[in-house]
Amino acid sequence: MFESLYVSISDCCAQDAIIIFKMLLAVSMGYIIGRERQKAKKSAGIRTHMIVCMSTAAVVAVSIQAFPNPDSGARAIAAVITGIGFLGAGQIMTSGGKVSGITTAASIWTNALIGAVIGVGYYLVGFAATMIVFFTFRLKKDNGDD
Repeated sequence: MFESLYVSISDCCAQDAIIIFKMLLAVSMGYIIGRERQKAKKSAGIRTHMIVCMSTAAVVAVSIQAFPNPDSGARAIAAVITGIGFLGAGQIMTSGGKVSGITTAASIWTNALIGAVIGVGYYLVGFAATMIVFFTFRLKKDNGDD
């Protein structure tokens, strides 16, 4: 009787540890992207990007674990993509015929997808995507960018 309880608890703790690892990896990827946005003095900086990336990884990882249907992860990702679109839209502003905030909105959306990729378990892909975004921000600013 107690042996099955121990196995159940240890399985639970192992699953929790994996999800926590995914959250910590995602929060560090969000930090990298958010730091670049904050250095550029944009409204969505380190904390926003860290929270978006980590929370997306958490919701995707937990949905896959808690609801073992084959499409539960896909459903969680679809919901995040829709919801983050609204958050990103709040970053886009127009003033005097000039549009600003598009790059920040795109970085929030991309950051959520990086969190989703990590939540599913593709750690190297999440890291590579973060580095691609990081180096994209290092490119020379064009007149059309915010």
